[in-house]
Amino acid sequence: MVPNRLMAVFLLSGDSMPNSYRITVTTKSGETHVGLMNRSQPGIVNGFIGVAKEDGAWVYLAPEDVLKMEYVREIK
Repeated sequence: MVPNRLMAVFLLSGDSMPNSYRITVTTKSGETHVGLMNRSQPGIVNGFIGVAKEDGAWVYLAPEDVLKMEYVREIK
């Protein structure tokens, strides 16, 4: 299960926070999903972790399948 504090980092708002983040999610099966998301995009949708991929597609992962999540601010 992904700790709630990791999701809170993504959902925070404020002028001092960068707008875009590169997100990398690794599942327990070894798959890696990478995307570029902004603060206005949802982190959790109907109990699933949503990852916006760079090609515009979305992948939704069950929280119990996620091993690691990383958010790195995208500097423009």
